[in-house]
Amino acid sequence: MRDCSIKRTLDVIGEKWTLLVLREAFYGRAPLRAVPSPTFGCARTLLSERLATLVEHGVLHREPYRESWASVKRHQYLLTEKGS
Repeated sequence: MRDCSIKRTLDVIGEKWTLLVLREAFYGRAPLRAVPSPTFGCARTLLSERLATLVEHGVLHREPYRESWASVKRHQYLLTEKGS
């Protein structure tokens, strides 16, 4: 099969959970985290894999942040220009 931009795109985002992650990002539900919310309804490992794939392909950017009340630094995932 020839190199096809639609196939390459679907290889990255054409899975149910990945599309739900992108939906949340487009709605501006930041910070997207590797901790699933009831919105996703998927396992933490699955969500982490999907986020990592989107970061690897430049659709999302992983950025550290810290809640004002928390001592632990976490990461949020934001849309990149490519992901917008």
